[in-house]
Amino acid sequence: IVNVVTRIVTAPFRALGALFGAGNADNLDSIAFDPGRATLLPPEQEKLKQVAAALGKRPQLRLAVQGGHAAKDRQALQQRSLELAVADKLGRKPPAGQAPGPVNTGDARTQRALEQIFLERNSESALSAFVAETEKSRGKPVDRVNPVLALVGRASADAAFYAALLKRMEQSAPVAVEALKQLADARAKSILEDLAGRHAVPAARLELRPASAEQADAPQAKLILDIARGG
Repeated sequence: IVNVVTRIVTAPFRALGALFGAGNADNLDSIAFDPGRATLLPPEQEKLKQVAAALGKRPQLRLAVQGGHAAKDRQALQQRSLELAVADKLGRKPPAGQAPGPVNTGDARTQRALEQIFLERNSESALSAFVAETEKSRGKPVDRVNPVLALVGRASADAAFYAALLKRMEQSAPVAVEALKQLADARAKSILEDLAGRHAVPAARLELRPASAEQADAPQAKLILDIARGG
């Protein structure tokens, strides 16, 4: 028993794979997420099923979960903030908890909304400078939407310019450190809720740990095995 427990502590999920025939055990120590999201994906739910089964067979083990976030999460939150801003400007703000959907840079009212949001966050001179920068980089004039014609749905054919304007605003959109921490914690909590709810792992064997610093790789949460302490 001592040897088995030692193996689990030093190489935890590899040992679990050997003991219980789990799939790729080296991948069981992390749960991946889509950028900016905390919803469990089906393949990751299957991994948690394997982890729960292993915990059921080894009652001396407990599991800690540490949420994390990556650079891709920051980018996803920046993109979502602009989608929400455009939807709000167009009077199409989605219900709470629902995504607004992608920005249609070929739509006349959306093009006007993008210019208005840029001006609210910057200035007329900053917009003129961006137009000049775009014209210089691609070697042809920018065709901006006509404010009057936009009211009747006449869009600029220069959707590429508005896509570039959207990207510039996304890149400069602020993302609070607290928002990233909340995302990381939400990921850890979704894992704990899945294990406790769907797989009936006792709460006393589960632990939420503080979120880690920004990761260099894909968005994920870490699973950490420990030895249960006697009460």
